[in-house]
Amino acid sequence: MSTTQLAKVFHWRDDRTEAEGWLVIHSLTGGVSGGGLFMHPRVTLSEVADLAATMSLKNTLQRPQFGGGKGGIRFDPASPEAEGVLRRFMIAHREVIAREWSTGADLYTSREVIERIAREDLALPTAFVAMAATLARHAGIPSQAPAMPQRLAQPWNDHATVDDAATGHSVAEAIRLSAGGTPRVGIQGFGSVGSNAADSLTSRGIGVVTGICEKDGYLVDPDGIDIAELLRRRAARQDRPAFGELVRDKPHRGWKWVPRSAGQADEELLTEFVAVTGPDVLTPCATRYAVTDGVMREFVRGSGRVVVCGANNAFSSPEVKAHWTEQSVTIIPEWVSNSGAAILFAELLKTERSDRETIQSIFAAITERIEEFLLAHGLHVDNRKRTQAHAAQQQNA
Repeated sequence: MSTTQLAKVFHWRDDRTEAEGWLVIHSLTGGVSGGGLFMHPRVTLSEVADLAATMSLKNTLQRPQFGGGKGGIRFDPASPEAEGVLRRFMIAHREVIAREWSTGADLYTSREVIERIAREDLALPTAFVAMAATLARHAGIPSQAPAMPQRLAQPWNDHATVDDAATGHSVAEAIRLSAGGTPRVGIQGFGSVGSNAADSLTSRGIGVVTGICEKDGYLVDPDGIDIAELLRRRAARQDRPAFGELVRDKPHRGWKWVPRSAGQADEELLTEFVAVTGPDVLTPCATRYAVTDGVMREFVRGSGRVVVCGANNAFSSPEVKAHWTEQSVTIIPEWVSNSGAAILFAELLKTERSDRETIQSIFAAITERIEEFLLAHGLHVDNRKRTQAHAAQQQNA
């Protein structure tokens, strides 16, 4: 299937607010690209283009492959005007969505709203109509787009939908296959990605989560945080409480809550968290560009040797990432470790079944593709063991 490198950029300005946005199609494979649509007050063209390129990489894990694109809107998602801004952005790009770019929820946008706008304002069956048509043709079946909302929302366990569980599964599998043993894991962010990764890690005995860092502070338990208890507490709340509210009002044996200091910068908070918890594996699952050189120095000063990214573009710059790779830190890019939901999505578009057995087979395919990538690029724990054994032999020779 042919790939066309485009870096096609669409610039948009809203005529009712100060909102500005960009749609970047980095590549088309089989005539289609895929990637989310996000909104925050500081969006830049550089950020959108960077993420579109990342989506091109992530979509190489698909079978068949397709290209990458991304949409970003510079506007406050908390504004009462936010949904109207999102609607006008999508209307302005209707033809691209219909033919080339399949999109969905991302940072500060929701699948439900995007899908409703696609149906009501764009007269499209779904915002991923282009990909649905391509994959249905590939599988020789009718388009599965109408069934997708129900399929993705079906419960997988007490805490997660199938969609969320696939994300947690892929991050946990990337940790298992790259770190080995039962590593102590520090997670930044307890949103959808971080909480589901923690759930998958602990419920399957892959690792021990010894720390969770959030915007308002961090939670530590050297013996392992009871993730199931945290998830139960969050589910019992009707609101969306700050992370600290889940832990400080009802102490749990072994837990230590450290609130964020007044005026503490994001980098300072994450650096302190890494210094206190000393994890074997750092898994950033929150904001982009959060992992700086200072954070990495503190991480490696402890026992840290593996970074498994859950957030898109987690490192502050390519140079920081490259430097620590050269220092023998294993870094698993998010387009591999956070590929679960994207693979699940594409695989469900190629089948008329969505029962538990089918979902389990897709989870197995997610593991297989991650392992294939890690082995091919020397990032699998077995690669490192062989390298270390060879180095020891050379030293003793």
